[in-house]
Amino acid sequence: KNSLKTVYDKFYEQTKDKNLDFILEIEENISAIYSDEEKIKQIVNNLLSNAIKFTDKGKIKLSAKDFESYVKICVEDDGIGIAKENLDEIFERFKQLDGSRTRKYGGTGLGLSICKELCILLNIKITVKSKLNYGTTFELLIPKNTQIPMDLDEKEIYEEEKKD
Repeated sequence: KNSLKTVYDKFYEQTKDKNLDFILEIEENISAIYSDEEKIKQIVNNLLSNAIKFTDKGKIKLSAKDFESYVKICVEDDGIGIAKENLDEIFERFKQLDGSRTRKYGGTGLGLSICKELCILLNIKITVKSKLNYGTTFELLIPKNTQIPMDLDEKEIYEEEKKD
């Protein structure tokens, strides 16, 4: 919860500078999850950065709620949207949608591919829904991993492997 508030605060000024409404909705009953907080923040940062970049008016919403054995985080925007035929390609490296609509926005085309790789690493399901000229919603389903992971020292594991 606090991590999302920190991310929200980080982007708040950027949304104000563009006269966008920036909404934060976090359910109170979200239970703790055991995952890599910094990598999850990086994913949400990338999604919010894109939302702000591609939204010129309207709102951006960051939400989190309890969802069965997951925590669901959504980043929704009223931006330019993505054409249905391009949705499959947006997670590819260096893939930027061509045309004057997107060229004006710049960027490297790596943000979403990094998100995808981090999601694979953390077993997070990422989905996208979009309608051209109406906006985009990214949804993350983060496993709660309710068992506290054991703290293993990587050096010890490496040393054990070397002995074999």
